[in-house]
Amino acid sequence: MAVKTKEKENSKKTQKPQKTNKEKTNIFKGMFGELKKVSWPTKKETFVYTVVVVVTVIVFTIMVGIYDVFLKTLIENLLAL
Repeated sequence: MAVKTKEKENSKKTQKPQKTNKEKTNIFKGMFGELKKVSWPTKKETFVYTVVVVVTVIVFTIMVGIYDVFLKTLIENLLAL
C-alpha cells in the first residue's frame, strides 16, 4: 500500500503543469514579435550567400577528391612493395 502511494507521489512530481491557451498564445506572439525584429537579407544578398556556399562546397569536394586519389595511389604503391 505504501509503495503505491509513493509511486503516485513521484508521478505527480514529475508531471509538468499544463499551459493554458493564453500562455501558448503569448508564446507565439512573443516569437512573431522577435521575428519582426530580425534584419532579414535582401534577395540579392541571399543569392550571393547561396553562390558562396555552393562554390565553397564544390572547392572542398574537389580538394577531398584529390586527397583521396593521392592517398589511394600512395597506399597501393606501399602495399605493392
